[in-house]
Amino acid sequence: MKIVSKERRDDGTRIIKLFGLRVFAYQRKHKNNPSICGRNNVVDVPKNGLVKINIVGHDNKVVVDKQLNIKSCVHINIYGDNNVINVGAIYGKLQLCVGANVSLPVQNCRVVIGNDSSCADWLNILLLESDSYFDMGQDCMFSSGINIRCSDAHSVLSADGAVLNRAVGVKIGNHVWVGQDVLISKNTEIPDGCIVGARAVVTKKFIKPNCVLAGIPARVTKENIRWSRNPPDKMKPTK
Repeated sequence: MKIVSKERRDDGTRIIKLFGLRVFAYQRKHKNNPSICGRNNVVDVPKNGLVKINIVGHDNKVVVDKQLNIKSCVHINIYGDNNVINVGAIYGKLQLCVGANVSLPVQNCRVVIGNDSSCADWLNILLLESDSYFDMGQDCMFSSGINIRCSDAHSVLSADGAVLNRAVGVKIGNHVWVGQDVLISKNTEIPDGCIVGARAVVTKKFIKPNCVLAGIPARVTKENIRWSRNPPDKMKPTK
């Protein structure tokens, strides 16, 4: 008989025995186990990759694609009710905050992030206003230091007290390249195939696809462009 032996049960409980007698039992917590406080929340996340979910509220739904890259990190914090998050098979690091904290919850926010996008470092997305959205297509490429603020943290008022900075949301199309340290603010849209230059501040909706957007505030600086993930010296010359 072994002096020390280990036994694993179907429910994941591990039992340590000394001379055949049980002396200790524990259950290893999976790294992707969500932290949930509330009713009727649905969380469907893969076991691969590092996914951390924190929910304080009711009737929220979080789905992360099962094909998420094993080296990816996805952190999602939700404070509020009836928010729906769908994250595709991305590569990189994503930090998503819906609601600021338990004192400032939000309701009915929607987030859709398409497949095959990459982030060089943490991509920070923030929704702080109820009924706002973030919609991103597929095959996007994000550099480091990028912040997407789908709503403001504080109100801007007119002289008679009307709120001037209500948020609707942010939409990013397919195959969009966002450079380093870009800020994308509320109520904006970046069409398919665009490039956003480093340190640009996007403050409005753009309509025409395949453009370079640069500056503060961002404006169209070049039209009818295409881009590739390959470096320039790896591209075949065109006739």
